[in-house]
Amino acid sequence: MKLTVKEKEGVSIFKVKGKMLIGEDTLVFRKNLIEVLEKNNKILIDLSECNYMDSAGIGEMVRSLMTVQDRKGQLKIMNLSKKVKDLFYNLRLISTFKIYDDETTAVMSFYKKSITKAKAKAEAGTKKKASTKKIK
Repeated sequence: MKLTVKEKEGVSIFKVKGKMLIGEDTLVFRKNLIEVLEKNNKILIDLSECNYMDSAGIGEMVRSLMTVQDRKGQLKIMNLSKKVKDLFYNLRLISTFKIYDDETTAVMSFYKKSITKAKAKAEAGTKKKASTKKIK
């Protein structure tokens, strides 16, 4: 397995290439996840080039989700390869993870609540200003 980590719009994106297997692969993934979590709790995992995952790899995905959630963060997955998508579906993990088909939508999903709250606050402020205008 080859693992790269990049940042985009405040989200740490892990790209997994190859197979994620028991042993060094899961240890490397865990080590990198813990390091990144020290600085950022918005994690996105790109599995577009992960062509196989054994039970340890699946276990590491679930463990990572729990670790990130324990630290009040969010972990999402994008671009599941066909084999990995079938595996997630058969193990009924599709409903456990938030899964996206493209990077832009996935990254934006981390901020959807913030955008909605800001919009609602702005609208409430506009309504309040309109109702408090003095009439001469």
